[in-house]
Amino acid sequence: RKLLANWIASGDNPLTARVMVNRIWQYHFGRGLVPTTSDFGVNGSGTSYTGLIDWLAYAFIESGWSVKTIHRLILTSHTYQQSMNHPQQGVFEEIDPDNRFLWVREPIRIQAEVLRDTVLATSGRLNRAMGGPPFFPSVDDELMQRAPTWWAPSDQQQRDRRTIYMLQIRSLQNPFIKVFDGPNIDESCPVREVTTVTPQVFALFNSYFLHDQSSSMAKRITDMAGNDLSQQVILGFQFALQRD
Repeated sequence: RKLLANWIASGDNPLTARVMVNRIWQYHFGRGLVPTTSDFGVNGSGTSYTGLIDWLAYAFIESGWSVKTIHRLILTSHTYQQSMNHPQQGVFEEIDPDNRFLWVREPIRIQAEVLRDTVLATSGRLNRAMGGPPFFPSVDDELMQRAPTWWAPSDQQQRDRRTIYMLQIRSLQNPFIKVFDGPNIDESCPVREVTTVTPQVFALFNSYFLHDQSSSMAKRITDMAGNDLSQQVILGFQFALQRD
């Protein structure tokens, strides 16, 4: 095992670094420099950015395999910081309609986990405690029938932690995460689906979680603004949209 690990993480094996920087790139841009994230071989899609991915892989190895360094490198690049509007939009769309050459910033759907965390942050209830064992989410009665006998929802403070700490098992995936294109936990999931479907609307309108968080947000606003409706509106926009 040690021989295998040393070979995988060797500076003489650039494939590992290429795969890793490609996945980091995919996370920030929605698609990798090599679109087939798990296949760099003959059945994969290949890439138009051989020089770029090699340069990023080299920088990754030279940094001591620092993921944070690659994040910083990408996030401070002109490519990442582009606007979603381009003054020559029509001209460039005719030349490169799929934006293969990254001439404009494409919007990216936030992940289900980020959506849940954002709701908790907006309501003021996000528990930022890090580390430790996962928490057991509360699920409806129908799902509880499929839950193992040892499953018991954690207390409210634990359930308000970030979604990365939420326990999910193959037979009991959280419905809110699932409907917003959470990863397929039955098999390897290199790229998540991006869908726009009606159940997502119902999940936001009808779920107990959203109603509970909405009440908490309303209390947070009234505690801070009192009965001043104008100030309540301003706080609501600031909490939800980060603007007045």
